[in-house]
Amino acid sequence: YAFVCDLESRAGVQTLYDLKGASSSKPMSILCRGFSDIDRYTQGFPDNVVVGRVQPFKLARQCLPGPYTFILNAGKELPKVCLQDPNTKSKHCKARKTVGVRVSAHPVCAALLERLDRPLLASTVPGDGDDGFDDDQPDPATMADEYERFGLGFVVNSGFLANPPSTVLDLTGSAPKLIRRGAGDASMWVDDDDEDLDEAFVVADGAPHADGDLASEWLRFDCFDVDPHWHPAPGRSDEIRPLGREDDCVREVFAMLERELPELLERAGAPESPCDALRGDGDEAARRAVLREAERYMRHRPVALDDLDRSRLERRITSKWRQYPPDVLPAWVAEMDFPLAAPIRRELERLIANDDLGYPLDDAETGLPDAFCERMRERFAWSPEPERLELLSEVVQGLYVAVEAFADPGQGVVVQTPVYPPFLTAIRDTGRRIVDNPLVDAGGRLELDLEGLARGIDGETRVLMLCHPHNPSGRVLRRAELERIAEIALERDLVVVSDEIHADLLYDGHVHVPFALVAADVAPELATRTVTLTSASKPFNIPGLRLAVAHFGSEALQQRFNARHPRRMRGGIGLPGIVATIAAWRWGQPWLDEVLAHLEANRDLAEALLRERIPEIRFFRPEATYLAWLDCSALEVEGSPMGHFLRQGRVALSSGHRFGPASARCARLNFATSRSILSEAIDRMAKALDR
Repeated sequence: YAFVCDLESRAGVQTLYDLKGASSSKPMSILCRGFSDIDRYTQGFPDNVVVGRVQPFKLARQCLPGPYTFILNAGKELPKVCLQDPNTKSKHCKARKTVGVRVSAHPVCAALLERLDRPLLASTVPGDGDDGFDDDQPDPATMADEYERFGLGFVVNSGFLANPPSTVLDLTGSAPKLIRRGAGDASMWVDDDDEDLDEAFVVADGAPHADGDLASEWLRFDCFDVDPHWHPAPGRSDEIRPLGREDDCVREVFAMLERELPELLERAGAPESPCDALRGDGDEAARRAVLREAERYMRHRPVALDDLDRSRLERRITSKWRQYPPDVLPAWVAEMDFPLAAPIRRELERLIANDDLGYPLDDAETGLPDAFCERMRERFAWSPEPERLELLSEVVQGLYVAVEAFADPGQGVVVQTPVYPPFLTAIRDTGRRIVDNPLVDAGGRLELDLEGLARGIDGETRVLMLCHPHNPSGRVLRRAELERIAEIALERDLVVVSDEIHADLLYDGHVHVPFALVAADVAPELATRTVTLTSASKPFNIPGLRLAVAHFGSEALQQRFNARHPRRMRGGIGLPGIVATIAAWRWGQPWLDEVLAHLEANRDLAEALLRERIPEIRFFRPEATYLAWLDCSALEVEGSPMGHFLRQGRVALSSGHRFGPASARCARLNFATSRSILSEAIDRMAKALDR
């Protein structure tokens, strides 16, 4: 088999990763074109695979001398003449079963035809439904065998035909806007047209609308890994200017746009009126917001969330995949199986490429406090003060230090069980007293017992700890609930410590309201006694980088926290965690949006499968988190349900007893994985019960 991957296309890179996970006993040659530095893409292949570089015109000479039967070209467009079968041409592909596309005009294919004595066919991977190709084709390796039976050469194009559209901005009107979000493309255009653009808007010169009119494209920025550049007046001028004076050409582009947009437009020949307007008293905040959103989509690369490589997951050395023997399927600890968001990956790769793993700047100078405050304003309409921020290694560290700082040994700390286990261990391990205010079962969901909370607090209780959104129930606390909690905390003179690490993981249109925001509305005095803990580690799946933040409602509260455990005693924060967290908060939202849609579907799938296979399990439908709380009380199993499923089904859940004394017959299921792995986990649970 011979494969040619164009590494300047997203689909070509994905194809290369897919090939890395494929097993084949046949010799395989993977020839890459595109990036000058291909080493980071081509490591880890088995011995029977040879990876190298190739120019398209040399393809036939380099790959045909061996016993190759299958060519994968991720390159230029191919003519779209479909075949119903190997011997019958047809231009009416929609009405027929597509076998492939006869190709000859493309220079690569022409070179191949000179050496092949059989018809040469091609197909797109994946099909997009609009180009006449069959969308239900199997994967290329499976197709190769079928095509070989017909005596056909086979070319698969997974390059530019499958590429996403570019990001398009209109910054010249009175209301700047992002006209179209690119889905992983490295190009961005600045345009002055007010109409929404059709998907056909992807050509290089004079971008046409669906009706054929030309939009006025003034600037184009091609932030490629190789030879990044930009065009003033593309379509009207051949001028090309290089990018890359900085290590990050995307950052360079947006700095240019913020700094000198009117001058750039003038250089491109734009009319005077929009240039003068940009120099006037326009809405700078709106323009910056549009630029920030555009930058997110420029940096984003779509991920295959439902096509996870099980063998790659099993090679991970995290506790999720190594805590149990290899034959156990893990669905326990709160960690996702998905690939990293592209902006996070890129920032970490940049550190490694520059050997940049030294000491970070002081906390305030890293930019992380500003990134946190920007994130809170944009997502939750909360405006925290950056100087009230402390960096931590993890939220759990914040729980421990807060309990020690704000309650003396023997004094009470309120929790709502079942609750994230470190809430309980932080109190026990520091010699404080648990004041349990258990959640109540309200017919399918767990709710706060607010009246019980008011009754249960004694004169020696000092701290109220909130898990908000709640883990493991998945409950999103409503504003009315938070207001009542705030009133009780104010009356009893409590410090409130709110763990809001799951705030970005909400479903069904629910809205997260920071407790600090509610506290300020109820009473400014209470806001000064509020600590908010959070991290990018849960929503962006980077817990191993060890960074969280604590925000304090007052300087006095912050000083009490630091007096108990000074910064040096807590340990320094590493540079990888800082840059990854900034990248997540500033640029990771498009990735998270894709993940949330997948998680919501997984939640519904888990609920449906459990209802079908194990109806005795009560499924508390989570409104947030990627964790499902399962009441297994009706199951007739010995010992804990988690232990039974582990022994008999070889699937690992989190044991309910760790979340509170009344939860021994419960378990927690992590559904942040592919649908196939989730389905297998529930299938193993069912088989453990002889279902």
